[in-house]
Formats: sequence, C-alpha cells, structure tokens
Amino acid sequence: MVNSTTNTNEDDSSLRITTVPSDNDRQAIQIVRKLEANLEALDFDVSLDMRSTTEFQQTVLVEQDFDMYVGTYPTGPDPDFLYEMLHSSFATEEGWQNPFGLTDFDIDPLLVSQRQATPSERDEEVKKLLVEIAKKMPFVPICAPNGSRAVGEEMRDLWSRYHPHSRLAYFGDEETPETLTSIIMSSQPTRNLNPFSTEHRNHGTYIDLLYDSLATDAALVDDDGDLERLGNDLENDLIPWLATSVDVGENEMTVTLREDVQFHDGVELTADDVQFTYEFIADTSMGMAGSGGEDVTLPATNYRRHASTVESVTVIDDYELTIAFETNQAVAEQALLVPILPRHVWGRGRENRDEGTNQQGALEELDESDIPSQQGRWSLLGADDEDLIVGSGPYEYASSIERDSFTFERFDDHFTADNGDIDLPEVAPETLEFLNDTSSASAVQQVEGGVVDMTTSRIEPHVIEELTADDSDDILSDHQSWSFYHIGFNDGVYPCSEPAFRHAVARVIDREWIVDTIFSGHADPIWTPVTDHPLSDEELEREASEWMSQRGIELDGNGPDEIQPFAPFCQLDPTQPGRVDLDEARRAFESAGFQYDEDGNLVEY
Repeated sequence: MVNSTTNTNEDDSSLRITTVPSDNDRQAIQIVRKLEANLEALDFDVSLDMRSTTEFQQTVLVEQDFDMYVGTYPTGPDPDFLYEMLHSSFATEEGWQNPFGLTDFDIDPLLVSQRQATPSERDEEVKKLLVEIAKKMPFVPICAPNGSRAVGEEMRDLWSRYHPHSRLAYFGDEETPETLTSIIMSSQPTRNLNPFSTEHRNHGTYIDLLYDSLATDAALVDDDGDLERLGNDLENDLIPWLATSVDVGENEMTVTLREDVQFHDGVELTADDVQFTYEFIADTSMGMAGSGGEDVTLPATNYRRHASTVESVTVIDDYELTIAFETNQAVAEQALLVPILPRHVWGRGRENRDEGTNQQGALEELDESDIPSQQGRWSLLGADDEDLIVGSGPYEYASSIERDSFTFERFDDHFTADNGDIDLPEVAPETLEFLNDTSSASAVQQVEGGVVDMTTSRIEPHVIEELTADDSDDILSDHQSWSFYHIGFNDGVYPCSEPAFRHAVARVIDREWIVDTIFSGHADPIWTPVTDHPLSDEELEREASEWMSQRGIELDGNGPDEIQPFAPFCQLDPTQPGRVDLDEARRAFESAGFQYDEDGNLVEY
C-alpha cells in the first residue's frame, strides 16, 4: 500500500477542517461554518484551521497535513482530470494530483479504462467511474460556481468570444489600449510565476501567456469556427499553435513545428525543447535523483496528467517529432496543451547542438546532493528566480511588486506578430498589468470607472447579486467555471479514511441550500464534477436506489435525490432548507461505526 491508514487524532471524534479566511474566499469559509455547526450538533469536536491561500495550498497539496478541507479544485473540459485527481500512483506526490492520498483499487482500473476505451465506449466507462467515485466519496462535490468576470466596454466583445482561461482573451484588437490592465484577486502570482510551483499556482492563464504549447484548446474559444483547426485526424477541437500539423498513426502522433520560433532570450525553439519538456515533467530530476543505486523520480506538480499519457518522444529533425502515447487518442491529445520549456534554461545547455551556446541550465547548476532521494519539496520546483521565467509565449515577464502587481511586455518576435499566412489574431496590447485586489466590489468599481479593463478572477456571488439588483450586470461576462467547491478528506487519517464516514459527512450538507444562500443562486449544485457525462434518470435511479437500499437508507416516494443521489441530505423539514434531522444524521454516523447515548452524545467504542 502506498499510504497506510494512521490515526493522528487521539480522539476519533476530533476533526480539523482546513480552509482559507473570508478575505480569500467568502464562500469557502461559510461552507465550513455550516459544516462545523452541523458536526458539532452531532457531538464532534471540530477545530478550524484557517490559512492564507498560499499556506492552504502548502498545507493541503504539499504537506497533506489536514483531516478535512474545503476549497476549489481546478478541472478541465475533458473528464481525464479525474485520473490526476484520484489515481493511486499519485498518492504520495505533491500538488493537485491526488491531494487526498487516496489508494483505491476499485477506482484505479476505471480511471485507466476510460483512458484506454474507444470513443464509442468511453462515455460508458466514464459513467461507471463517476458512480464508483460517488460510492467511495473521496471528496464531496458541492457546486460549480458562476464564472462571471467584470469587463469594460473595449474588451467586452473580445471576452464574449474567448474564455478568460484562454491566452487569446488577452490578445486584444484595434480598439484595445496599449496597456491592458486586469485585476487578480490573489497575491500568489505576484510572488512566483514558476509554472511548477504548487503553492503559487492554480489556473494556468498567466503561464499560457508566457509559454507556448503545441496547440490551444478550442473549448475555450467561441469563434464560430473562424480560426483554423489543427486537423481532421484529431478527436479534440484544437487550434494550431506551435504545431502546424499533427498526423495521427497507431499509438503515435507526428508533430510538425513552426520554424523560426524564438524563446524570449533569442534562442530558437526546436523539437529538442519539446522532447525535453515531456521528459522533464515526467521526472524533474532527469534521472539525477537516486538512493542506493535506484533512481527516484521527482514529478512536477503541474501538467503531470498530460505527461503521463506520453510513452516517448522521438526527435526526427529540428521541426518534426513523434509522440508515442499509451492511452486512447482523445486523452493523448491533451498532451498537446503542455507549455513548452526551454531546455537550455531548465535542463542542460545546448553547446553540443548549437555552436557558441554554452549557457548552463538549471539542472547543470545543481549538485546531485541538492536533490532529495525521496519525494519532497525541491528548490527548482518552487524557485522564484526570474531567470527561470523564459518562454516563447506572446508576452514576456517584465517586473513584479510582491503582493501588489506583475507586468508582462509584448514579445514582438512572437510568431503571431507577423501574421502572413498564420490564421491567428495578432497581439495588440504592448503591456499587460495584473493588479492584486482581494475585493470583488472594489474590482467591479474600478472596471466601471475605467480604471482597469477587466478582472481575471471570478466575481463573488454577493457582488453579482448587487449588480443584478441595480440593473448593472451588463458589465459581467458569463463564462463556465473550470473549478468546483468540494470537501476533501485525508485518506491517511481515521475516520476520514472510511467511505462510510465520508458519506455521513456528505449527508449533513445541503447543496441546494448552500447554492441558494451562500452563492445567492450563482452556482449549480453537483454530485459529480463531470457534468458533461450525466447518467440518464433511469441509470441514476437504479444505481443510487440499489446502493442506498444495501445500506438501509430510506427513500421518500420520489426516489433518489437527483442533486445528492448517493448521499441524500438528512433534511429535518422541507419547509426549512439547510436544517439537519439530527436523529437521521446520528443513524448515518452510527453506520460508520460511531455510537451515541440516549442524550445524543458520542460515546467511545
């Protein structure tokens, strides 16, 4: 077993819930407060562990030092994000991959099978996976928030076509000012823009502006097909970026690169950099870490899922390479979205290939003793060294003021600068400024007043509600949110390691009440984070009814709750949403091994 279950609590009824304070995420702390009240009413000893966003990610994603946590998880258009989120092979890794430390050998084969299934079979495999996850409940999905941002007049049309997670949303047009300003509601990127830094990285929009990928995701683009697509052989809708073509064979893709693409330091980008990128993400020590003669991999904390689809990369020449993959084609194509790193900066220099180039890479400057012999934090993966921020993207790093702002400058040698026969928009703004402001209300006021052009971060629900009430919501751009709120459990700590306990916790949370009250209706309650692959009503009712019948959970005459089908809320009274029926909830926890006396107090067993 990768993770053995250990009880770090002297008292099984003692629970520590980690989250961020109200200034960082008003909704998360309100969910925690409701969960805390309901659990304390059931005689659990609950303590809150509130940390800043950076400290929260350090505690949960790196140290895994928590019992339960409440927060958001970044997803993507393809359900394969669940592989990174839950597979046992990632149980001891740092980062967004398997933050629960889950080792479940019923879920693992389903995660793999949806990667291997043919297109006609994959939907069915995904459905089986979603049901198994709902039964094991490693986390409790709560809701998908509204993805609205505030956007000024000059950028409104552009942001109606491009999702804020797309680099194209920042390209502008002839109406765009020379300096484009945006508000971010986090200080993290002002302190670190290393693409692999777990504590400072959530969504990758900034990274996609600094680094190019082989393709860009058309799921984030609503252009009515005006932009060229990468090829008819692909199963995903992708727009060519560094790649001019991708030819798909049996278990491999042959990629042709644009020529004369430069990194920000003037070195040419070639197939050698692409090969290095995938190898580096798969093992960031590049074979240098070892103990007792055995290599120990130090996986990167981001893009790990994408690299795991790649079996090998073979360089044919400077502008052509083949990518062999181990999954089905649809999943393998996600690897085309990985940011390409300069080998001469991150790896080993190019003196053997480029005469006159003798710059050392980051790996060459390290002594093997600097690399730990087991998984752990490694300076290269969290370094804030500005010399590492070298990409080939449409913008290059200019400056930053810690906790206040950071600035990018247009990279005038980018391949979009001379459109020619390239069917891509040209970068209009000369400068991008990202300003930190943790208040949604303040951010909206600045956009309304023309002080800034838009907000990169989501607007909080209570501010959306105020704008709607004042008929001022025309400033909002409506986008799908690629994240969801959830309760996460540490699978290495009892009782959080027990599915029955996790189900009992899920049953004292009323998702609909949370959406209506905490999110003012600006979210969708969910029982699974993959909403594009729902089970039919008949499938859901059959699976949920059988599951709950085996566990003695009584259903009303209407069958399973479609919002909480596998863990129905212990509702006291339909006319009083959010209120828990404590007697029913105690029975749920008793089925998880806890005991209550006649006065409703937890007793030792």
